[in-house]
Amino acid sequence: MSNLAVDLNDTAASVADGAEIDWEQIDRALSRESDRRLLRQLRVVAGIADVHRSVPDTELAEGAVPREPASGDAWRHALEQPESEAAGEPGPATWGPLQLLEKIGEGSFGEVYRARDIRLRRDVALKLWRVERGNAADRAKRMLHEARILARVRHQNVVTVYGAEEHDGRVGLWMELIRGETLANIMTTRGPYSAEEAALIGQDLCRALAAVHGASLLHRDLKAQNVMREEGGRLVLMDFGAGERQRVPRLGRAGRVTGTPLYLAPEVIEGESSTAQSDVYGLGVLLFHLVTGHFPVEASSYDELCEKHEKGERTSLIDLRQDLPQTFVSALERAIEPEPEQRYRSAGAFQKALATSLAVQEPSPAIQERPATAAVPPGFLHGWTTRQLALVVSLGVLLCLGIGVALMSLRRGGNQGMSADDTPLLAVRPLTAPTADDRYFAAGLTAEIATEVARATKAVTVMPVNTVERLPENIGAQELLQKLGAQYLVEGEAYEDDGGGFATIRLVRAGVGASSWRWPLQQPSGRVSKLQHDAVAHVLRVVEARRQAEAAQAPATTDDEAYRTYLLGRYHLLHYDYQQAVKLLEKATAHDPVYAPAWAALARAYFWRRAFPAGIDRAQMIERARDAAGRALQIDPNTGEAHGVLASIADQIDWNLHTARDSYVRALELNPADEATRLEFAVLLLALGRTDDARGVSATGRRLDPLSATFVVYDGLIDYYGRDYDAAIRAFERALLSDPEHRTAHLQLCAAYRAKSDLERSLRSCVDALNAKKASVPSERIRRFDVEWSTLQSEYGQTLAAAGRDAEASQILAELLHTRSLSSDAVRSYAIAYLYASLGKTDEAFRWLEEAVEERGVRFLAVDPHVDRLRSDGRFAGLLARVEADLQQAM
Repeated sequence: MSNLAVDLNDTAASVADGAEIDWEQIDRALSRESDRRLLRQLRVVAGIADVHRSVPDTELAEGAVPREPASGDAWRHALEQPESEAAGEPGPATWGPLQLLEKIGEGSFGEVYRARDIRLRRDVALKLWRVERGNAADRAKRMLHEARILARVRHQNVVTVYGAEEHDGRVGLWMELIRGETLANIMTTRGPYSAEEAALIGQDLCRALAAVHGASLLHRDLKAQNVMREEGGRLVLMDFGAGERQRVPRLGRAGRVTGTPLYLAPEVIEGESSTAQSDVYGLGVLLFHLVTGHFPVEASSYDELCEKHEKGERTSLIDLRQDLPQTFVSALERAIEPEPEQRYRSAGAFQKALATSLAVQEPSPAIQERPATAAVPPGFLHGWTTRQLALVVSLGVLLCLGIGVALMSLRRGGNQGMSADDTPLLAVRPLTAPTADDRYFAAGLTAEIATEVARATKAVTVMPVNTVERLPENIGAQELLQKLGAQYLVEGEAYEDDGGGFATIRLVRAGVGASSWRWPLQQPSGRVSKLQHDAVAHVLRVVEARRQAEAAQAPATTDDEAYRTYLLGRYHLLHYDYQQAVKLLEKATAHDPVYAPAWAALARAYFWRRAFPAGIDRAQMIERARDAAGRALQIDPNTGEAHGVLASIADQIDWNLHTARDSYVRALELNPADEATRLEFAVLLLALGRTDDARGVSATGRRLDPLSATFVVYDGLIDYYGRDYDAAIRAFERALLSDPEHRTAHLQLCAAYRAKSDLERSLRSCVDALNAKKASVPSERIRRFDVEWSTLQSEYGQTLAAAGRDAEASQILAELLHTRSLSSDAVRSYAIAYLYASLGKTDEAFRWLEEAVEERGVRFLAVDPHVDRLRSDGRFAGLLARVEADLQQAM
């Protein structure tokens, strides 16, 4: 086969599509003079095609003839000169908000520049369309169409578009600057890929394609030239110039064919509309090409291509590569079946087949079909549960926020995909510090290393850092790995002095006599943040089975002062000092305004600070949290902690449960070990009646953190609201065995025992919960305005009333009413309503319960045992109907 079919057919198709073409690079890749002559002819055709495209659609309709070039001599001149001489006038030094740094590409459409976004201090890729050869308005319309298509998709394997505008008479589109090579270029220099490499690439592209399809879009131009491998290893799906919204296929040959012909599905060539199945076909052809250097249907002309498709003439993959595993061959051949109904229904199904073909575990979360809308149950969760759970698990959570996606491990020799529960686990022991002053540095570096390993690798699942913190500090590495059921352990020490940052990182593999690795690391002042990059790079070289996963990215900041202040802010956030955390994280973002993790941490600090209203404006804290999270996502859309904060705000403040659900899913895709977010999501699922899904979310949390008492408490909550009080009590008591100071476990025991009329144990549990809170917050003045304290008091008062001690219960009620008069944020309406109900004061109970409904503070109203004595009252049905209507509207 000549290199015409391999290279110049693609080039000709790109000319037809108006795509960007690097003429000089193609010329260098060609070995025969005859092909070079053809290439020069194609350059002329590209110029003519460009003029053809500049004619407005109305001018080309109904058989209108395209305009001729203004000067035939101009095209001959372009043929005879290098493209750089024929490109027209040089670009301006600035364009709108961007400073142009260098030209990095050029084609018939215009130029591509590396540019600097001065406002956000980042480099971008800027496409500037030529407008002097056609209608500027038409060009702007086409460019904005591409921008809108790309802007709908947010995925790590899809190029991110930042903006599109018109300045100085030129229209432009700026996007993420990808430093790397296209798969086509890599193929030229290194030859075909192995089946294992192609399967890994295919799974990344399946995920990217699923994101595109999830936005109700199609790509329609999948090819090796449109996929780049970034220098760090990330695969990025690029040019969406042929993209369009999904639509129902139509019969016949109507419609213009877009996309490179050799990659197009037979039905698209015949004139039918593109579908998700035709994109799957294109991806299958791409993988076929990567492992063979050929195409399943090859032709030197479009007519010949159509004829071969009609006759069913195609080359089998196994005929070109007899060494490929049959499982891989079968998976790929199904993707390129001529009949659409014989192919995979979705990109997610293709991904699973590729994973299974090489016994490669699918990453979690796997691509799924959109679930059917769940039936909405007649109930809500009462508000303290979500908030209190988030506060209870905050110790240690802040070190693991952002840690890990449940990712895949490569295993040779297996014949089926591993289940998600078999993914090798990697534990991270907090790095030790030689002095007390270095504790924050070591703790913060631990979290950043864990986060980056989890983001970068596809070989292990990273466990929450606080899982290891629950074990004795002097426990040996092998004993620790055995207790956690983990396969790898990262540990070591870190400190900082005037000379820079220093760390010693050790990686231990489970098993007697198993291997271990040790790396001494250091970075001078001014480059301290690079320590985490170096540590992650060493770990990845060991845990990566074939070194095919993405390499570690550079740290999110290169500003030492911002990095140091950020780590210190994290340290205070970990230790409940939200006020100090806010100050430090505000300082970190001031040092580096484009430091996404610092903005995300600040968002969480603001949001958790709002739960302690003494001396602060609660509404202001919420809005600051919303703004900080938005800033983080503007800088880096894959900042999981920011998604988690926005999910909490949508859930608990805005009562936009649909948005909250989507944001929780995205946050946990990026940060599976974020316990606070996981528990809030589980609570939401339970409110929606999806009990099995809620238990599944909790079960994943228990696997990632097998020593956590909080997930056991959550399982007990499900039993409590299901009226299985014995099971609930067993769960709460199990939680207290591992964490005797777990206030939520004590509190729920109080409620569960009271529901069983075991009032002695109920009172004892309430007292234990109150004492645990006193130990945590010794100041009576601060406790008084702590919403958790008022909730605990209400539960205690309800048990006192049930025991006939009405005077003591009434005294607690009076204290709560007085505090509520001073700060409505310090005492929830439902806490007062439940206490009035326990005292038999039904009218007052309904008045406060109605206020709780207005505040959207009760979620389990239909099943909550706290309101059982009110259910027979006719007013209760009316309140329940209102919350059901609110829930329907919120979804």
